[in-house]
Amino acid sequence: MDAYNTGYLPIEEFKIYHEMNSLGRLFYPNDKKISSKERNLAFFIELNDLYKNINEATIRQNKNFLSLGLVGIIATGQMLNEPNYDIASQPMSADFFIITQNNPIDEDIIGRTSQSALCEYRDKNIHLTVRGIDQVIAGLRDGINMNTMNIDKASIEAWKNGVPLFFNNQINYIEKLSNVKNNSIFTPQWYSDETKIFAEIERD
Repeated sequence: MDAYNTGYLPIEEFKIYHEMNSLGRLFYPNDKKISSKERNLAFFIELNDLYKNINEATIRQNKNFLSLGLVGIIATGQMLNEPNYDIASQPMSADFFIITQNNPIDEDIIGRTSQSALCEYRDKNIHLTVRGIDQVIAGLRDGINMNTMNIDKASIEAWKNGVPLFFNNQINYIEKLSNVKNNSIFTPQWYSDETKIFAEIERD
């Protein structure tokens, strides 16, 4: 089956496919030579579960992440840093960095502060970290220039090495204002069958 799209999809399609019950699975890379039978057992998450987690995750005043206005979703974390896991001992959770239009909390930069825990949500095998678009830009600028000890490592790691899955056109705005580019060695390849879309994160 040929991929119908390489790279991130428009963020609007994330909601549209969810409403159509057409979100399938996101398969993670494994650089080890494994059999086709084992590949069927390789790590994946259900994109519909990701949507539900983003919808259920709440911040102050019980505002959920969706209400803050989704800008982008980036896959990040251990599953991308260590793509040589054994099937028998594969990690059991996936990390996602969520960028929203509005800031989740009233902090210019979210680094090693007591407030940072408010911007995280974990349920079963999905871990979410959220930042407002202005917080991402400020964190990237400040962290790259080493202007503070309160570095926002989550923003820097996700933006530089994460894999954008869904985004709107503000991805170019963030890159331009922060002057930081994404250097991930992985790209999502999107496929579809008669009922679902799904993606495989593959090495470039």
